[in-house]
Amino acid sequence: MRSLEKHCSHIAFPECPVRSEYQGICYEQYIPEQLVRDQIVTLSAQVQVREYERVLYVLRGGLFLYEQLTRLQDIECNYEKHAIEYHRHPVSGDRLIEKAVPADVSGSVLVIDDVWDTARTARLIAEDLYRLPAVEQVTFAVVARKDSVPGRVGVPGVTVYAAMELENRWLGGCGMDLGVEGPNNRYFRNLPEIVVRPE
Repeated sequence: MRSLEKHCSHIAFPECPVRSEYQGICYEQYIPEQLVRDQIVTLSAQVQVREYERVLYVLRGGLFLYEQLTRLQDIECNYEKHAIEYHRHPVSGDRLIEKAVPADVSGSVLVIDDVWDTARTARLIAEDLYRLPAVEQVTFAVVARKDSVPGRVGVPGVTVYAAMELENRWLGGCGMDLGVEGPNNRYFRNLPEIVVRPE
């Protein structure tokens, strides 16, 4: 059984993107801030946070969308209770868990993250959730789903909602880090628009 990926708008890369630079890192605007907001409003109408018995967001990337959805739906944020942190080692692929899924999770679960690309981290999270006997359903909500990713893995038993479908490029802004490590990581995650590295 594969994941069920709900339809969302595909947005092509602009022919003449605006190019900028920060601390020597060049990037191009892909999705302007207003269009990001509009797409998230549409996503918010599809994903009603109150309908889920538990909401989790993935640090650090999922924080942006978590704050957007809770603000749009007039729900108080509970950062500590709702945060989880999963990674894969960039070389070995080993799972690195900084803050695991809580053991008391049950019923329907909404997991909020930044991007659906290889889906490897999502699969780790879904596997851990479905190991809990009281979990019945897992749904993911993300800012962006990349349109074609070599090596994308299946995530059985989950539904995926995305605000938009984008080309398979390094993405920054709206929780995504543009693949930048170190102190500049936060700058790109906090951009209210979506940007890419020039090709």
